[in-house]
Amino acid sequence: MHLWGIIIAIIPKASNAPVASISSRINRGRIRVRGSRNKQRSANAIYFYLGGLNLYPASLRKQINHYLRAKKRFFIRYLFAVFSLFFC
Repeated sequence: MHLWGIIIAIIPKASNAPVASISSRINRGRIRVRGSRNKQRSANAIYFYLGGLNLYPASLRKQINHYLRAKKRFFIRYLFAVFSLFFC
């Protein structure tokens, strides 16, 4: 029986990789929605995650992006200051 499964997988060059990839993405989505209030909200969040959609409204997304850009600029300035102290 095991040999038959190997032959079936080799001849058409079938692989379980696409299914494993989708399963992995679903599990990552499940990890992100831990603590949600009910199963429907969890399912909706996973659908959004797998679809590449964003759960945040546009106005909140702008604030988050602005915050992240400011944080990145601060970090770059900090690294530049630290490197200039060591290498100058």
